Amino acid sequence: MSVAGARMRMDLALKDLHLKWAHVSQSWNDPVSRAFESNYLDALDQGARLAAGALDKMRDSIARAKRECGEG
Repeated sequence: MSVAGARMRMDLALKDLHLKWAHVSQSWNDPVSRAFESNYLDALDQGARLAAGALDKMRDSIARAKRECGEG
């Protein structure tokens, strides 16, 4: 799988998670659900943003290396 493909799969999975959380949070809305969102989902979002940035840098580095080696 390419780096771009991995990034796209991660983005789609995160979007799916947020859609499902929006559905669940309509019926589960109490202090425990808010703590879950704060402790886990918000942290996951932050980690996903960091991972996305790293994947973007990796993609750019691979593209640059291919150009420099005459493969791109």
